[in-house]
Amino acid sequence: MKMFPDYTPHPWKSRDPDWGEPGRKGMFLSDQIRRFCDKKLLISEGYSESNLRPAAYTLTIGPKYRDHEGNPGELTEQNPTFEMRPNSIVFVTIAESLDLPYYVAARFNLRVDWVYKGVLLGTGPQVEPGFRGTLSCPLYNLTSRAQTIRLGQEFATIDFERTTDFVKEDPLTVHENLERRGKGFGLQVWPDRILAVRSKTASATWQIPRLQNREFACSDGTRVGIVEKNWDCCGGVVHCSDPCYSESTE
Repeated sequence: MKMFPDYTPHPWKSRDPDWGEPGRKGMFLSDQIRRFCDKKLLISEGYSESNLRPAAYTLTIGPKYRDHEGNPGELTEQNPTFEMRPNSIVFVTIAESLDLPYYVAARFNLRVDWVYKGVLLGTGPQVEPGFRGTLSCPLYNLTSRAQTIRLGQEFATIDFERTTDFVKEDPLTVHENLERRGKGFGLQVWPDRILAVRSKTASATWQIPRLQNREFACSDGTRVGIVEKNWDCCGGVVHCSDPCYSESTE
């Protein structure tokens, strides 16, 4: 059973669309941030074009928080603010949800106008590659006056940067190399990313999802085929535009 049964990430979650291009490393500029956010990556929920910066994205205060005594609270449209007491620490969440590809790390930090007010961010700012979820962080009020925090208020910026390569080749290239060496791996496809696995051993057991008349992408991500028969556990034919990927399990 899947841990997140309703979660089907875009293929770019694990496959860098710019693999092999010499200029792909470095911090994302706004065009790259927008490009990935359009695929529900980086900022997967709550993305707003108005919060896009030249090389970063502005994060806003979310509904959940903990006050200086550790009591949980929730901001709403009817009750959109709470006060940080002088010389106190509170925990806030961001309104946006993140979904980072496995080859992208992120850093976030407090906006400078908050620093001028005497509020500091009290956590390490790095977000690990592959992270999915909502960030929370402690805020320190270092002043002798109360500070008002408002739902949806801009309070931090986050930037994104590609990591060094954790494999020497594009994962799909590795897959094709194993195929040529006769290692017994076959075509991998997911529903919506459809999955069918072929083995070259006669005793192989097929675990084929029930599919019919569905398109799939071949192992190089470009060739397209159709499942013409309703597959259950075994039996059926996959026809692909590349004859070397046409297989029968009967």
